[in-house]
Amino acid sequence: MDGVSFYVRLLRQVQFGVVLPLCLLPLLVWTYFSLRGEPLDFVEYIRVDFGISAILIVLLNVFYVCRYFFELLKIYYQPVSEQFLHVEEGGAEGENEQEVLALPEPSVELSGLYKMVYFYHSNRVNWAINRLGEMKDAGLLMDELEALLPKSDFFRVQPGFIVHRKSITKPMKASSHRLLLYLNTAYHKALPFTEIKGKKKNYVAVSQRKVGAFRKWYEEK
Repeated sequence: MDGVSFYVRLLRQVQFGVVLPLCLLPLLVWTYFSLRGEPLDFVEYIRVDFGISAILIVLLNVFYVCRYFFELLKIYYQPVSEQFLHVEEGGAEGENEQEVLALPEPSVELSGLYKMVYFYHSNRVNWAINRLGEMKDAGLLMDELEALLPKSDFFRVQPGFIVHRKSITKPMKASSHRLLLYLNTAYHKALPFTEIKGKKKNYVAVSQRKVGAFRKWYEEK
């Protein structure tokens, strides 16, 4: 979530959603009574009716601010699974959006493993994804990958997912027992994702039993 845009939106909501209507409200009431030719007890109106109207206006704006806030955090509305065996569809992809593409090579050379941004298990295959968004069969078990990859750069956040340190935008605490990692890699429709400013961002959940070890690993470097 972009904190700057949220605060700008909040400021505009206060200016145009609260302050402006409250300034216009007495004028509109006066106009209404004038057109009807009825007297207006302005002091009584300010003492009673204006306060009620102000409360309703504020509550309405709080609702819209909360709605906007949760739209920026759509991640809370999406289920988080420990295994990536289910494809979460997100609609049509943008024309300029980089996506993960499967290549025909059967496996990745050992020297190329270190250049991958993450590895994940799906449909009985351990896939390796590089920075360009190319998807290849790693040709190794997840246990073998974990043993071969540098411990300072790669961490196995789930039984079926190993991520490179530089692929993590930032960890985000989704609940008291769940840690999510935003990825700065090419969009992959087979992984959970959220939309921020119209752009799809993949994320991965850290297994609950590995949250403590991950925090220690992530803060070490």
